[in-house]
Amino acid sequence: MPVSYPTKILVWAAAGGRCCICKKPLHQDDQGKIRDESIGEVAHIEGENRDSKRYNQKQNDDKRNGFENLMLLCPNDHTEIDTDEKKYPVPMLIGIKQSHEKWVYSTLQTATFNLVFAELEVALKYLTGTAAAPSQTTYKVIPPKDKILKNNLSDKVTDYITMGMIRSDLIGDYLNRNPDVNFSTRLRDRFIEKYEELKKAHDGDDLFFELLRFTSGGSNDFSIQAASLTVLVYFFQICDVFES
Repeated sequence: MPVSYPTKILVWAAAGGRCCICKKPLHQDDQGKIRDESIGEVAHIEGENRDSKRYNQKQNDDKRNGFENLMLLCPNDHTEIDTDEKKYPVPMLIGIKQSHEKWVYSTLQTATFNLVFAELEVALKYLTGTAAAPSQTTYKVIPPKDKILKNNLSDKVTDYITMGMIRSDLIGDYLNRNPDVNFSTRLRDRFIEKYEELKKAHDGDDLFFELLRFTSGGSNDFSIQAASLTVLVYFFQICDVFES
């Protein structure tokens, strides 16, 4: 049983699109340009197959291919941990994964607190580069807590939403100050267009993180990720994206 696509998305999101060992950005090349194809690999901590390193025969397939047993690595580090099992035992890899994910979350949280207009402009310029046709869908306003339950979002996504709410006031302020009176409408329509496209193949957590990846343009820059998260959560709060 292979790793499911939603689980892969969650692994990528928790790792911030970076290798858990060397922290190398996996969506970008050495010049910071977004790659056409990422070089990241979702690796098993306890091996996937009987002949794999650190294979645990007592582990069932659900746990073997579950989030807790997976980590995001660059090709070099993936090869290394599967070459030297003694150097990289299971407890060490679990510790590396957990430490990296805590670092990603903490760094993103700091970037969100320090978010300024200049970083918002980068994210919003990407989003509104092509105006979308207005959506015909009607979205009913409901409290975020109800919306989280309605869309079956996990505690991890709830943490991200809470983080994005830290500076959601900045989005409203930015949109109110923008001299282009149609900017807010174009941004909303762009979000809804992408949401309606993605929800045909995704739901729950993977839909949220796919929207976040779209919003950030695949950037591994924490300031851009923070801006993108804040924009996404702003629209989540006012119910322009996700089912209500």
